[in-house]
Parts: sequence; C-alpha cells; structure tokens
Amino acid sequence: MPETAYHLLLHRTLTQRVYDSFALRVVFERDKTGFEESKEFPIRTNMVVAARYQIIEYLGSAAFSRAVQCLDLDTNKMVCMKIIKNDKDFFDQSLDEIKLLKYINVNGDVDYNNVLRLYDHFYHKEHLIIVTELLRDNLYEFSKFNRECGDEPYFTIGRLQKISRQILTALDYVHSLRLIHCDLKPENILIKSYSRCEVKVIDFGSSCFIDDHLSSYVQSRSYRAPEVMLGLPYDQKIDLWSLGCILAELWTGYVLFQNDSVQSLLARILGIIGEFPYHMMTSGKYVPQYFTQDGQLYQEIEGAPCPERGRRLHLLVPKKTSLRQRMRTDDELLLDFLEKLLQLDPAQRPTAAEAMEHPFLAPDIQMACEGIRSKAMTPPGISGPKKMVGSLTKQIPMQNHQATPQGGSVGMLHGQGVNQFTYYVTNDLAGDWRRLPDIKPKEIIAARAIKRLVTGNAGSKVITHPAFEGAEEVYLRAQIARITADTVICMKGYLKKEEEEGSPIEQNEEFVCPPAAELLKMEAWTHMQPHILRNGRTTHKEIPEGDTPEELELAAAMKEEQEADPEKEVLRGLQTDGLQWTIKQAGDPTVYRASADPAAPLRSSAVTYVRSLSWPGAVTAVRNGQFASIYVGYGLAASSPSFFPLAPPDVQEEPEDPGEVEEPQGSLEEPKEPEE
Repeated sequence: MPETAYHLLLHRTLTQRVYDSFALRVVFERDKTGFEESKEFPIRTNMVVAARYQIIEYLGSAAFSRAVQCLDLDTNKMVCMKIIKNDKDFFDQSLDEIKLLKYINVNGDVDYNNVLRLYDHFYHKEHLIIVTELLRDNLYEFSKFNRECGDEPYFTIGRLQKISRQILTALDYVHSLRLIHCDLKPENILIKSYSRCEVKVIDFGSSCFIDDHLSSYVQSRSYRAPEVMLGLPYDQKIDLWSLGCILAELWTGYVLFQNDSVQSLLARILGIIGEFPYHMMTSGKYVPQYFTQDGQLYQEIEGAPCPERGRRLHLLVPKKTSLRQRMRTDDELLLDFLEKLLQLDPAQRPTAAEAMEHPFLAPDIQMACEGIRSKAMTPPGISGPKKMVGSLTKQIPMQNHQATPQGGSVGMLHGQGVNQFTYYVTNDLAGDWRRLPDIKPKEIIAARAIKRLVTGNAGSKVITHPAFEGAEEVYLRAQIARITADTVICMKGYLKKEEEEGSPIEQNEEFVCPPAAELLKMEAWTHMQPHILRNGRTTHKEIPEGDTPEELELAAAMKEEQEADPEKEVLRGLQTDGLQWTIKQAGDPTVYRASADPAAPLRSSAVTYVRSLSWPGAVTAVRNGQFASIYVGYGLAASSPSFFPLAPPDVQEEPEDPGEVEEPQGSLEEPKEPEE
C-alpha cells in the first residue's frame, strides 16, 4: 500500500470526518505465551531489545517513561530508546506522540527544521517503545551546570542568535502543519552539537492541531502565555511567548517570571511587562478568578472566612521593574527582540516567520558564535575545552608507540592493575604538572554511576547525583582508568606474552605491521590494558577456603560473582567486544617501496582509524607501523571562578522561591467558569 502523510492504512470519510491510521508492530518471543514476570521493563547493559537494539547506557526517567542509549545493530547507529511505562493513560498519550512525530517526520526534513527524528516504534514485552535519534543534554540541565560550575557563561549573544534561529525554524515548520507545540521549555530543547551550537525541539506529546478542542491546561506554568491563563482563545503564538521566556532564562540563568502559582506568575508579568490590554481583561473567562472587579490581582487565603463575602483575599501588588533591569544588558536588539516575543496581546506578537525577520537575527549582525569551535562543549554542560587532550598510549614506554601529548595527561609505570601507571595532568604545558592519586575500586564504581566532566580545578568538590566522594582529581583518575581499559589498543602481535603464568607483557621485536587491507578486520587488533570488572578491579579476589556455613556461603557467592563477570585476557581481540568499534581507512592502500633498494621497507599512504563506540572520543590511528591511541574530551578550561550576578530581587515580597514544582499532567479539571 502506498505511503502518504504517515503510513496511512485507512482513509475513510464518515460524517465529514477523515480517519487515518498507522500500524503498530508487536515484537514477541516465538513459542512463548503469557504475561511478563514484572510490570517493569528490565534494563541491563548490553541487553538486546527486540533482537535489534543493544542497551549501552541508562539515560534517565520521566513521569511516564525511561530512556536508554542503544546501539542499533541493523544500522550501527547510536539511538535513544524511550520505554513507556505499562499504564493505559501513558500508552494512549504516547500513541498520540507517535502519530504526531510520524506526521512531522514525513512532511519535511527534520534536520533542516530542527525537530526530533523518529526511527522506530513497536510494542514489546507489554511496553510501547519509541526509538529516536540520540541527542545531548537539554537546555535546562546544560544551563544549570554551566551556571553552577562558575565558568564563563556559554550562552553569549551570538549563541542566543543561533539558538533563536533554529527554534524559530522548528516552530515555523510545526506551525505550517497547523500544529501548536504547547509545551516549549528548556527541558524540551535538546542539544545536538555543543561545538556548533545546534539544538532540536522535542516532546510533541502535548501538541495539538489549531482546530482541536483547545484545553485551558497547556504549557508548563513558567512559560505559559497570558491568553491561556486568562481563558482567552489562543493559537500558535503561545509558542512564541514561551520562546521569549526561554531566551531570557538562558541569558540570565534564572526563570524570567519566577512563581509558585498562577497568581504570582501574573504578578511578575504585570511588574515586568506591564498591564494587560482592556479587551483581554474584559473577555477572559478566567479573569474573575485572579482579578477583582476594579482590576486588582488577588489570591484567596485559606482560613477563617470573611463575614461579608465568605472568603479572605490577599491582594498582590506587583513590584514595578522592567525587562531591561531583569536582563541586565544594554543590547538594544536583544531587548527589542524579547519585547516583541513577550507582547501581552497575542495580536501584537509576531509569528515564527515574522520573528525570523527581526534585526536581532539579521545575517549581517556580528555573530559571537563564529568562534565556538575554540570553546567546544560536551555534556553535561561545560563552556571550554578540557585541557586533557593527549595520547593515552604514553603509558607504555615503547619507542615506536609513544606520541607527544597535546596537553593534559601523561602516564608512567607505577603499580598494579588500574594503578599500573602514575598520571600527571596540566592545564598549561608550560606550567606545573599535577600528580593524580591512585584509584580505588569503589571510586571506579561510583564514577560509572554519574555523568560529569572536569572543570580543570583538580581539588574542587564533585557536585553530582549520585554523590561522589572525593575531589575532581579522583573522578578524573577514575575516568582515565575506565577509558584506558576500554580503548587503548594495538595491532595484533605488537605485544607478546610468554606461556609461563605471571610473565609480563612486552613488545614483540619481531613484529611486522600487516598490510593496510588486513587492518580493516577486527581480528587484526587487540586490547593492551586489563579489563575492569564490575567490582572495580582487574582481577577477582581469591576464594577463601573453609568449612563453616558462613565460609561456604561466602565462597559460593564469590564463585557466582566470578562466573557472572569473568576475567578477560589483556591481549583480547576486538571481535570479542561485539559491535563496539568501527574501522575506517583513508588514503591509497597501495603498497610501495620508499626507494629502489629491495631491502627498503614497504610503505603505504593509507591511514587506518579504529574508533570506539562506547567512548566516542577514543581513536587509534596507524600508518606504516606507527600508531597512537588518542582520547579527545571536552570540559572547562581551568580558571578562577567567574562572577555571576545574583538573581534580581523578587517583584513582590514572598518567601524565597524553591523553583517551579511540576504540576500533574492530565488529571486536573479545567478552571470553573465564574458564577454570575
């Protein structure tokens, strides 16, 4: 059947209504019936879901789903798999999201239009599963980390310009399909590339068509447009209001209209933007719930009723300020752009297409983000390159194998296991080098559970969840141990180990580099470092002997642990890792001699690159027998903490706002219409 719109399998007109449908693939295990043992979908590293998606890493959870990073075994691409919780309401809402994602994906170029790409969806083990492209952190987490780490702010004027263009392009495309996003906020804008400052809009689960029944409960409160709160008809311009709030928040680091209720939100809007137009105050069906007849904002107080009216009211008097004061900038173009997006009257607010014509986004404006590459960032949100880019193969002192470090990390022979080398790091190649401490198994285990990059301040505390005990230098040392164990490799035969047990691994002086064509095979490569077990060690503890019940129980438990996580040979081939590597070659693989001398060595201009998929920054390159394993990561350039201005004072006297509390989705009744 031909594909139109989005896999339309049915198209009938009944009583002037058009019905479409899409297929939902059910993936099940052959020759097995019955329910699953648990309502929770099992998530284990390296587990293969539906015979196609290998789980690499747990990403996080939301109200109705959990997300994992997976390797698509069919395409060899990293993807994001969202596993919807086994609940009827969540299932129905996610089906609606799939419907809209398919509609959005089939009607335009999702990369050009900066919206999420949908790869697959299916039903498996009593769970609906959605597979999309894998993106980075959302703008909320990214901005929060950037602010807390005390470095130079990432969101410069130039980057705000670039982000604004991309989001407006996404909104213009979505709006052209007669859709309203309805939940635009920093959490729903994900970073595609830190270095190029590229973002994408996600989460269309709350989106609706402009001719749907428009609910009064849409948008997260801090980004909710005035017409929605006042009970007026609304359209796609509510997304433009949300964008204005987002850009202001990225610039200052704080929610523009800080609030803990709809009334406090209205108070801050009145104090910063100004009074609502007369026609909005007289037409909004929810205006009487927030304003008195003479236009004063109020909030009902719980407690003893007022004798006259049966209730007690607290009048809110907004503190007058301005957008300029809140933004703390004199950039006239930015301020004017935000003022246009934050027009109280939606009739005066621009469309996405009109907003893209604003002078703030004009091509001839000097873009501060042209130099972004020199300050590349990587998750979870950092503003400068980590000065730890270098050759990890400096660890093993072999003449043909060493490479000059580009800055950052050098290892020297030292102890055993992961502490076989002592590492020194620096933020300045001309300055002093700092010795990193030895690492303990528990610190490696703790490092696996968190996502954080270094700031360059080795003695600083690691602020993360779950908590990490130890300074940043301990976390950095744990990461170096993990990276080297997984990614430092060499050509097969370059190292050798004698048959005798306990003999050291050493360089094979008789080694001859194989032809370039042979190096394209996984079997041509081996690891060089001991594998780190789940217990954070490279070897298991010796099982103790004993006859007491306690000793026997301990021995059985240790044996079970060892069988579940066996030790691995140091010189193990890459083919034993599964689909964790890619090999590519550049240049002419033709073999030639450097001179007419028959004894001259054979040469080739081909360069072979072996890249790790589990640690994408790890690459081993070889040409004519000379090779190096390199890891490139990003983080903060070390510096003294930058000054961040304090949050502007509240627009009214209220207790310190702890932050917005998520309102329950889909369970609240719409506000009641006022009594006559």
